Amino acid sequence: MKERDWDAFDIATVTPEEVAELEAEWEKFFLTLTKAQFFQGCLERGMLGYPVATVEDIVADPQLQDRGFWNPVDHPELSRSITYPGGFAIFSDAPCQVRRRAPSIGEHNEEIYVGEVGLARSDLAKLKEANII
Repeated sequence: MKERDWDAFDIATVTPEEVAELEAEWEKFFLTLTKAQFFQGCLERGMLGYPVATVEDIVADPQLQDRGFWNPVDHPELSRSITYPGGFAIFSDAPCQVRRRAPSIGEHNEEIYVGEVGLARSDLAKLKEANII
């Protein structure tokens, strides 16, 4: 690996055999690191790299924890709360946050189909009976 001319390396011209050889060496190296060590090494060297995160990693991410990204949202129909991700950004004048739970399947059917689309309630009932909605 040290003898390879990385400045002249062109991934577009590498053969499948060379890729397999490189990946075998990289695998040995990456198996010696934790995700945190890998990421810290990337930061120290100014390299582009980020470990693949599990759901558990994302929930425990210190940056997301510090900015209060995770929000418990009450679900009375389940007699519990569920943790939702928060807003994609923090704004000083207009909070970007979860205001309520996601709707249940069919919860707003009448409001949408009758109120906005203009179907008669009897047509909505027929769609429901036919398992269309």
